[in-house]
Amino acid sequence: MANKKYREERIKEEKQRKYLLACGKLTIYPKIALAIAIAIILCFLLNWASVYNKDIRASEVGVSGFNVLFAALTGNYSKAEKIYGDMAIPFYYYAADHCRALGIFTIISFAAFALSSVFTLIAVFGKKHILNVVCACLGAIETISLIICFVVALSMKNAAILSTYCGGNPACSIRSWAIIPAIVSAAYAVICFIATFKFLKIRNLLK
Repeated sequence: MANKKYREERIKEEKQRKYLLACGKLTIYPKIALAIAIAIILCFLLNWASVYNKDIRASEVGVSGFNVLFAALTGNYSKAEKIYGDMAIPFYYYAADHCRALGIFTIISFAAFALSSVFTLIAVFGKKHILNVVCACLGAIETISLIICFVVALSMKNAAILSTYCGGNPACSIRSWAIIPAIVSAAYAVICFIATFKFLKIRNLLK
């Protein structure tokens, strides 16, 4: 009887050892996710929307992700301060609805980014691997929101910016780089989903 109990304890200890060893290897995933998160925040410096002139091969006016975020948080879409970029004119003046929609989904994407970054830090330093599933879900929300930002920005071509502000100049077009953070965010979500799948698989070692 004692031998049976001893064997059971040994088996349990061995399972725990293998579990902890496997979990140690999982820390690489949230670390990668954290590096990607840094790339995402840098992507907010890119133009969410701009008026590109192919004759001069440059953007005449534009608003970055941070410009849109600050305008949305403060509600000051029509102010001409530097922090808002060119939001007031021409974007808000000629495409107010588009700008408000862009602001809403930028806030959603940034909120998802901020929360996921906090959980990623906890997963890295607290070794709470179960939080990867939360990060994965938030990453998915962030990706979808950024894709919507990209679509909304491009749809400004249907507003009066090109026809009125640009005077119908065929050299002008609406461009958006919001798709880049969307792609980077998708990579973040994929890494977190992989980490989640592997952790759930590792948990079976304790059974």
